[in-house]
Amino acid sequence: MGDILVMPVTGTRARAWDAYRSHFPKDKEAATPGYYTVELTDPGVKAELTASPHAALHRYTYHNADSASVLIDLQHGPAWNENQYHSQVQSCETNWEDAQTLTGHVRNSVWVNQDYFFVMKFNRPVIDTLYAHGRNRKKGNVSSLLLTWSRERNC
Repeated sequence: MGDILVMPVTGTRARAWDAYRSHFPKDKEAATPGYYTVELTDPGVKAELTASPHAALHRYTYHNADSASVLIDLQHGPAWNENQYHSQVQSCETNWEDAQTLTGHVRNSVWVNQDYFFVMKFNRPVIDTLYAHGRNRKKGNVSSLLLTWSRERNC
């Protein structure tokens, strides 16, 4: 239901509540049962997705690996204005288990009051993390993270 947005990005990072999108040509999009792929024009990234009953697998191939990053938005969800977007997360905790494993817990009220837990495992160590905090720092809100890897093509 869109509780965590994961978006490959390159170049200058824009931090706006509605800036997580990219154009894509329909002829560069394909879907079959259990697999989806699309060429994201704006960051210059090929995205491939699949899932199991309890996990999602993403592979991003960056055409310009010099600025390869992934934005993880933990306050994402249906929002029709910036105030609503910033008011949904009640609390959020993240922890780096090692250089490749991010775990966390989010309590939000996007479309229903809920708690969810996540583990994100990356195929290479993260070399830089930029945290953007939510409006209410007392609740420990980390609204989004921007993760950067070494200059290699696949993440």
